[in-house]
Amino acid sequence: MELRRTVPFLGNVFDRHVFRIDNLLIGQGEAPRREIVSRIGRTLDLRLIDRDIPFEVAEEIIEEQFGAAMDYLFSHPVWECFRSGENAVEPLLAYLIETRHYLEAAPARMAPGVSCSYPDSEVTEILARHLLEESDHSIYFERALETLGVSAEAIRSIRPDPRTIELIHLMRDVATHDPLSAAVCSGLLESTASDRDVVLRWHEMLVARGLLHERTVAAFKRHVTVDHELGHGQTWRNVLRALGPTVHSDRLATALNASTQVAEMLYRWFSAFQQGSSGMAVLLLSQQDTAAAGRGDESAAYRDRFWSGIPVWPASVLHATAYAADHSSAVRAALSSMVLLETPSVTPVPAALGELAASGWQPDAKPVPAHAREWVRLIDGHRLWDLMLHAKGESAVALSTGWIAENIVYLRAAARHNANVIASCPDRRIRNWMVHHMKEEQGHASILERHLPGGTDLAAWRPLPTTRAFVGALVDAARVNWKAYCLAQICLQGSLRDNSDAFYEAVSTTSAQAAQIITGMRDHDHIDRDCGHCDDAEELAALLSAYPLEPMTLEHGALIGQLAWSFLDGIADHYVHEASVAQRIGWVG
Repeated sequence: MELRRTVPFLGNVFDRHVFRIDNLLIGQGEAPRREIVSRIGRTLDLRLIDRDIPFEVAEEIIEEQFGAAMDYLFSHPVWECFRSGENAVEPLLAYLIETRHYLEAAPARMAPGVSCSYPDSEVTEILARHLLEESDHSIYFERALETLGVSAEAIRSIRPDPRTIELIHLMRDVATHDPLSAAVCSGLLESTASDRDVVLRWHEMLVARGLLHERTVAAFKRHVTVDHELGHGQTWRNVLRALGPTVHSDRLATALNASTQVAEMLYRWFSAFQQGSSGMAVLLLSQQDTAAAGRGDESAAYRDRFWSGIPVWPASVLHATAYAADHSSAVRAALSSMVLLETPSVTPVPAALGELAASGWQPDAKPVPAHAREWVRLIDGHRLWDLMLHAKGESAVALSTGWIAENIVYLRAAARHNANVIASCPDRRIRNWMVHHMKEEQGHASILERHLPGGTDLAAWRPLPTTRAFVGALVDAARVNWKAYCLAQICLQGSLRDNSDAFYEAVSTTSAQAAQIITGMRDHDHIDRDCGHCDDAEELAALLSAYPLEPMTLEHGALIGQLAWSFLDGIADHYVHEASVAQRIGWVG
């Protein structure tokens, strides 16, 4: 069996994550033998080919990675759900609304790739043309939703699923880094429709099975035809060739790793169609004379929801909404109404949420905290903490290793976003606060590294896409909206607790090995407390109080808080057993 050159993915076999290299599944959740992982790693080392790789060779490597990623993506259970038609209504409606949200963000997520492409003028032209051609493609899915009785105004006001927001901000970040990464990641998405005959047959199947009306399918099927006519599947090749006869191995490895992170984010996004509440939100709007709530002022109607984390719901509410499939239709309807549509629940809230409340969820009467310090509710109460307290054996080791490794990535990025806000903030007091904070945070990632299990290769580590989306949003906000970044820092610094030692001690009662791995984080907490970071957050809040906080600034700051929830959720979702750690190896250049 000849395998394609690819990073490993985690396949889904009977709801169990299994180590997957191309189409070969290894084990039942345990990591492959170390020598197998080492052999896979050697195939991902582009330096063994050449430092300057001819574009024809690079093209072949990218095609192999795309092929393996496509097989991985279309192994997701949601596609079998669509084929069988079993419990497919809400997932299909979720697919329509979340794809619309993603396409609506096209200009905002593609523009960074254009702006960072200098001095490659031909590349700039290619990427700019692609942006312009994609800029209005959400209309095909809006028209499809309108055939279901959902108005364009209602469509625009529906809050996206958290995983759609993660995907949008991941794509912004990969585009910011390099035009080749922007083109390759966009090319991966275009590849999902590369086999046009198969895609068109899928659309026909939806009508033949009676899952969607022909008018609805015809509206969004047009998007496939338009993309094919525009040749968007070839854009990444055009960029690769325009960059020159060769591409440096470092640059190619960066682009390939970014594309695999996008593939993993797409897999997580597909789960949102089955697990989330947005399908129910569309169903409610299509079946009743219901309009989504207004957003307070006229200008708010024109602000994109993927920039907003307002209202700020507790972590438990976001979790219940994002994983609503576990609950009854009454609970899903109540959550969809309150969180996504921001309207009074169409069902009696106490009755609908009764079973959810019985499992520990507490309704919150104030979803918009008055102060950024209170946004810490997105972090406190996250399911990750409970998982870490109760995980045992190899699951505990994997979860602790993943938590530390992803936090190392987060801490290593601190200088990047600190530097951006130092450059953008006009207030010298706040700027000096940031310089002081940057100095205190230097080298903190190394504190966490000390107790990682032997063999953890951080040099070849591929961060989770949720980590990259979170870090990228911090870097982005620090550059373009210094006040929003300050709000986010107040929230994040507020998550430091004086009683955090109790958490580490509790972990040690279930897994001594896991407790040893996270010792570095405990030490880091002690250092942060000694540095007075809790008081620092209060000082920053006082400095910021001199400035008006516009609604857009509050929304942007709270968005980073929501992406912190996603950062934790990605860890909880992925690091379930030892294979999930071994699977993080990536391309090296």
